[in-house]
Amino acid sequence: DAKGGISTLKGLVQDVPLFCGAARTWTNLFVAPDTNAGFDLLLGHPWALGNSVSIVERESGTYVVF
Repeated sequence: DAKGGISTLKGLVQDVPLFCGAARTWTNLFVAPDTNAGFDLLLGHPWALGNSVSIVERESGTYVVF
């Protein structure tokens, strides 16, 4: 999980439309067992590759670039 532990996911919701500003992408959402997973939404490497996304780290924050 996001905190370095091990968790079992409870389910999968496939082909969900995801909007980030004007960009519309599709993703699979994995259902975490509780709300204390350390994140609200985790978009992994397959999503980033499939949507030609770059992650940019700056002093002001982390940004998703399409």
